Amino acid sequence: MRLIAAIAMGGCAAALVAACGSSSNHAERSAVAPDVGTATTLGTTRQTGTGPGAACQSQQQPGIDASFGVRRSPGAAQALIARAGRLGFQNLTVQQRACRRYASVLTGLSSMAQAREFQREAARAGFHVLIECRSVPVRGGLAAVFGHRRSRRGAVVLMREATAKGFQNLQVQQDRCGDWEVDLYGAGTSKQRAELRREAATAGYHLRFEPG
Repeated sequence: MRLIAAIAMGGCAAALVAACGSSSNHAERSAVAPDVGTATTLGTTRQTGTGPGAACQSQQQPGIDASFGVRRSPGAAQALIARAGRLGFQNLTVQQRACRRYASVLTGLSSMAQAREFQREAARAGFHVLIECRSVPVRGGLAAVFGHRRSRRGAVVLMREATAKGFQNLQVQQDRCGDWEVDLYGAGTSKQRAELRREAATAGYHLRFEPG
């Protein structure tokens, strides 16, 4: 049995919906979600919260965020939030992004236009704010990435092409602003990843394995 078929047999339906939450006095409260993409049934059960490194897994949620910076401890990230608060930037929270990496972020921005306006306002106050985008929750583990595209539409085209070549349970997702990718989960061991890489190369795809 080909590896892609084995991964497909373990599929389960999962609908993932992105939502925006909090705001600040610099950004209007909004429940409007950014444009997000889901394409097909996921290949395996979510890996969030399990396995080696789960304690260091990113807490970033779907939506558009403004990150004021990353620090090596929660206390340092809180100190950054306090400094921003003294200049009027409210409702920031700490989110872990990796081991010893804690971001001070404003979540719930409703659009890229609003995010860029907020970024300019923060810059005038002396903060270099990074705008972050994500369409689905962090899944954990490694994803086999078939390619990156600048738009969701382009990624969907790539996903359909790969599906037509026999690769099932692919997912279109965004994990950075302006970057959409086509992912396949389920290759959990080095042997499975090597086999999947060979199968993909035969079909003309140069796979990369990236954190999910």
